[in-house]
Amino acid sequence: MVLEVQVYDLERGISVLRLKLKEIAEKHGFSPQSLARASGVSYSTILRVYRNPYRYVTTLTLGKLASTLGIASPELIEELPEEAEGSQPQESC
Repeated sequence: MVLEVQVYDLERGISVLRLKLKEIAEKHGFSPQSLARASGVSYSTILRVYRNPYRYVTTLTLGKLASTLGIASPELIEELPEEAEGSQPQESC
């Protein structure tokens, strides 16, 4: 079963979660290309998350990325405070 990580609060109209993929990948020495090759996640998906860390991603994608980075999936997710502004929902990866 594949679930989506819900990053958008419809009532407030803002994203409530942010994916820390770019920061963590760079810390572990991965470029977008090398992360795509190692994880099996498409390069375009990784670039979309790098450019917009408020995107929806599936738990399958999140798990592949976390496993490749040697961390638990929740470590890729940052919960934003309620006053966070300027975030936009995006399509699924």
